[in-house]
Formats: sequence, C-alpha cells, structure tokens
Amino acid sequence: VLAGVITLDGTSMEGWAHLLAARTLISSRQQQAASDTLAAAIQRFANTPVGEQALWNLAELVREHFEDADNAMSIYEQLLRDYPESVYTGPARRWIRKLQNGDGAT
Repeated sequence: VLAGVITLDGTSMEGWAHLLAARTLISSRQQQAASDTLAAAIQRFANTPVGEQALWNLAELVREHFEDADNAMSIYEQLLRDYPESVYTGPARRWIRKLQNGDGAT
C-alpha cells in the first residue's frame, strides 16, 4: 500500500501515512490489510503519537469490523498500559467495561 511513498522512512510522516493507508483500506472493506498496516505502525512507532493513534484505531477496527470483543479489550488494555496519559484513556476504559459486561462488540 505504501510502496509509492517517497522516502519517509522512520519519520512521523511515514507513521501518519500508515494511518491514512489503514483508513483507506477500511473504507475499501479491506479490514485484514488495514489491521496489518495498523499492527506495523504500532510496532514501528511505539511510544509516539502515531503508535497511540494506531492502537486506538486497531482496537476500534477489531471491535467494530471483526466483532472480536476479547481481542478488542486486549488492545484497549495495551493502550492504557502504553499510553496512560492518552486522550483515549476514558473511551478505552468505557469500552472495556461495556465489553466485559457483554454489551456487544459494536
């Protein structure tokens, strides 16, 4: 997906390009490719705003499109551990509670 990106290796622009590519893949109903792209961004951009956003996006993708509550909870929990000051802390905690109570994956 990112083959045509001009040498952005290791820059935050590369990270944001990953996030944009994942969003495009989701819009094109290519959820597995989007998941793979987000997982790569999480690994490559750990402890950065890109990594934080990629974790949130992956949790939402897994919850909404794959309807996998257990995996979504695990990703939300990782977000809370890795980014305790995240703007997504509140929403992640709410989703964890909802999913634990069986309120559905979507």
